[in-house]
Amino acid sequence: KTAFLIAMANLIVSALAALMIFPIIFTFNFPAAEGPGLLFKTLPVLFAKLPGTLLISTVFFLLVVFAALTSTISIMEVLVATVSEIYGFTRGKAALLIMSVTSLLAIPSAASGSGVIFPEWAAIFGKTFFSTIDDLTFSWILPLNALFTALFVGYVLEKNERRSSFEGGCSWMFLYQPWLFLLRVVIPLAITIILLTQSGIIDIDLLFR
Repeated sequence: KTAFLIAMANLIVSALAALMIFPIIFTFNFPAAEGPGLLFKTLPVLFAKLPGTLLISTVFFLLVVFAALTSTISIMEVLVATVSEIYGFTRGKAALLIMSVTSLLAIPSAASGSGVIFPEWAAIFGKTFFSTIDDLTFSWILPLNALFTALFVGYVLEKNERRSSFEGGCSWMFLYQPWLFLLRVVIPLAITIILLTQSGIIDIDLLFR
């Protein structure tokens, strides 16, 4: 139930953001970039053309900061809980350790545009270090993580444990078999197609031409 609510909320917010942002971008003939290009290049130029520039841009990027912080908390919780359970650390010590390690590892990405760290990276790989990590994370690591999670829950997790976990989050037991079918068949197949498309082995766009 929680997963359904989160997915639907994310879908609705994304649709509303697209309905708000892209008509404005096309009105001003801005390139429809994505990710950092849209957030840090296109939108600031857009804000400069609107009345109340300082107020609008300040509120917008303040909301971006809060969105990033709340997302970071949910992501860090997995690491903090793992370190606490495996090594017996308190949650405070585990959070401090994970935060310190993550901050150190994030320095090359944060400074990738300065040319100070890995100055030849863009010349060798055709993109900045940050763009490389971003592409690696969202194009490969996240889909693989979802694939392995679906396979583990669908095939490896003990049957009674899987069913009791489902019952703990949803009272509609008639959805259990469809949910299990999605985990075992649909999700692995869909993610495999995505990965094959990302690697250039197949071109899924050919099916829609």
